[in-house]
Amino acid sequence: MSENRKQILLGKGLTKRYPTPAGTLTVFENLDFSVAEGEFISIVGPSGVGKSTLLHILGCLDRATEGTLQLDGVEVGRLDESRMTQVRNRAFGFVFQFHHLLSEFTSEENVMMPALVGGTSRGEARERARALLEQMGVGERGHHYPAQLSGGEQQRVAIARALINQPRVLFLDEPTGNLDEATGQRVFDVLRARREALGVATVLVTHNPGLARTAHRLLELSHGGLRPVGDASNL
Repeated sequence: MSENRKQILLGKGLTKRYPTPAGTLTVFENLDFSVAEGEFISIVGPSGVGKSTLLHILGCLDRATEGTLQLDGVEVGRLDESRMTQVRNRAFGFVFQFHHLLSEFTSEENVMMPALVGGTSRGEARERARALLEQMGVGERGHHYPAQLSGGEQQRVAIARALINQPRVLFLDEPTGNLDEATGQRVFDVLRARREALGVATVLVTHNPGLARTAHRLLELSHGGLRPVGDASNL
């Protein structure tokens, strides 16, 4: 699929190392990665190989020790912190295993926040937030606080927040891992419907083979590197 669509994100030679008392820890090295418009990629692999770390580097939440990261052909991996924050807010959306909603704000206010940070007027941000909450099936919960919501509702609010700035790429790190199976499947179905409707490129890290096999492309990260698994439907 990526061969027929415009490439959005390109990582070359991505390496991540950390200093430790016992010496340098290499999480992964020399990884190449690309994402095209509308593409849905799943990344699987055993715990501890750096799947979340890779996701954070691709989404400019962290920096690679070595390698380059380009967004629409422009190097973004070495920007200063202020400009990297702007890129992250403008181009990327994130949904994690835990919703990370701010407890002192309502659902609607949580969803509005990235838009306000990006310079959107309060009125427009509120309008967008309300529309997204409706699309997520939690429109009537907009004035409730996170503690008043179920786990599935909290995660739907988190998805709405991730989508409010109409990101180029949506990053999902075990987005249903904290939910029971039935609730997790419902949340993922809603997420998939919105992703398909918006045409946003998506990168998913998961241990769930049922979710992984819905992707256009499946990659496995192991200590030997990042490799294609083949047809995700055969997982």
